[in-house]
Amino acid sequence: MKITGENLTPDLRQQVELLCATPVGSVVLDRDFGLDMSFIDEPVSVAVNMAAAEISVKLEKYIPALQLIRVQADYDQSQDGTVEMEVIVKNVEQ
Repeated sequence: MKITGENLTPDLRQQVELLCATPVGSVVLDRDFGLDMSFIDEPVSVAVNMAAAEISVKLEKYIPALQLIRVQADYDQSQDGTVEMEVIVKNVEQ
């Protein structure tokens, strides 16, 4: 997953990467941290929409300085069973 955005500091980028790479339920003291990865087995268009909704909710809760602009999918490799997603965020606290 690629994280991009306007005025995105390396620290905020790292926080988003950690949030997106962590499955929900795997952090002992905060079981809600991370993403519900159930979208992985869905068709690509559905998975992208489910991921965008999940990321938006979790950004609002855990990284309120950022707002999700959109999640874009690169369908070039979807024949191989993989889809690269780009998460585009905006820093709302400046």
